[in-house]
Amino acid sequence: FRNVAIDWDWSRDPLGSVVEIQAKDERSVTFRFIDYEDFPRKDVRCAYMSPWDPETREVGFPDMDNGFSIDMSWGGPMPHPPREWLAGNVLRVDTPVSHDYVKPGALFRMAHYYYDMHGFVIANTSDFLMEDVEVMSNPGHAFIVDGTTHHCHFRNVNIRIPKDDPRRAITCTADHFHVNRSKGFLKFENCEFSLGNDDCMNLHDSSLHAPIRLNDHTLRVRLRSRAPFGEDDLVELRHGNFKPTGIVCKVKTRRNAEGGYDITFPVKLPESEWEGFVMFDRTSSTRNVILRNCWFHGNRSRGLILAAPDVTVEDSRFSHTEGPAMIFTTGWTYKLWCEGSGVSNVVVRNCRFERVNVAHRKRNGAVADVVMDAYARWPGHAPVNGWPVVTDVLFDGNVFVDPSGYVANVREGAGIVFRNTTVELRNADPFAPSYRGAFAGKDGCLGEVGTRRTGHHIEEGSAPANR
Repeated sequence: FRNVAIDWDWSRDPLGSVVEIQAKDERSVTFRFIDYEDFPRKDVRCAYMSPWDPETREVGFPDMDNGFSIDMSWGGPMPHPPREWLAGNVLRVDTPVSHDYVKPGALFRMAHYYYDMHGFVIANTSDFLMEDVEVMSNPGHAFIVDGTTHHCHFRNVNIRIPKDDPRRAITCTADHFHVNRSKGFLKFENCEFSLGNDDCMNLHDSSLHAPIRLNDHTLRVRLRSRAPFGEDDLVELRHGNFKPTGIVCKVKTRRNAEGGYDITFPVKLPESEWEGFVMFDRTSSTRNVILRNCWFHGNRSRGLILAAPDVTVEDSRFSHTEGPAMIFTTGWTYKLWCEGSGVSNVVVRNCRFERVNVAHRKRNGAVADVVMDAYARWPGHAPVNGWPVVTDVLFDGNVFVDPSGYVANVREGAGIVFRNTTVELRNADPFAPSYRGAFAGKDGCLGEVGTRRTGHHIEEGSAPANR
């Protein structure tokens, strides 16, 4: 599949706009659409507002937090709050916005869609080459991979705005490339993913959390909208903190139940040691992934989320991501999502991380360019101090320019090595924490750290490169 471009009709329905805050009080906020004299769609949706950097023309600003939503929803449009057009490009919305950084003169990118319509869905597909494809914009994920998809090659596949339209501020309004499930063997070469409204790439398999043990053979799942496991699907059962139970078997039955599903196994189940059970999908296996010479930049949220094993990332670049450049993780929630089945055997080689996590987003209480952890949410985020789900990761020959905080914060892991790492502090950052350029590893998670640190803008009292 090659030599194809897709886009959206911006002349009548822009997917996103740069807006300036004109006024704010306790009941309303007023926006001016700075690139329009008369905005073409008067029933516009104010889904999500991200701080906008006018110099780089990308989202993310260090003293303006993570943005805010007005009528964003997971499943499509929701009822608008009352609103009034004061001029052709000035809109007042009757909704309280408490954030201090939302003040007159501040610039935001307003996304008008979120998960509404995806660009490409690649499911149950194998031996597939996509080459020389341009996604200029679409209202949702640009790409979704699902089902039994395997042995796919994406070469010169780009998500980027056209250079001849200065009004464009967004490409896709959700993730750029989301692997929900697959059987692995995925290769990405010479790809650019930019200016989307969520993560650049998310690699994982679907998992499932079961908070209730009904009897010796049956678990009850509360996520009614997500049931990836049916009869004869292979499942690995773990405790809620990811500690293995030793059970790997096929599902015997799955039946609808009040508020969810009852999943029955042919073997006797142990008692839960911590917050129910997590079921890893062992029918799927998103693994054996190569990313080579790719560029992730300018997006809201994270650059690359890895919740899969056997991955190589090399000769690639991360710049101006709003959140951390890379997160190695596996986690579950009660009501929203369960993703990943552990991370192992990963190599990140000869990559460049330049001014990432520009919003200074904290995860596990700290700002970092690279994060390794496991999590649970009920409904708030909570780190899991249990069985290591991130193991055997090698960073070799990488360069970190102007890190926003820690170069890496390893909260869960074993056998994590940073070798031949260069940390360049070129520019002062008044918003950076004192540990800027350091490494954090809990309970001996970091096996080795080899670092060369350079720069003349190191503030007095900064932490050393090795900690």
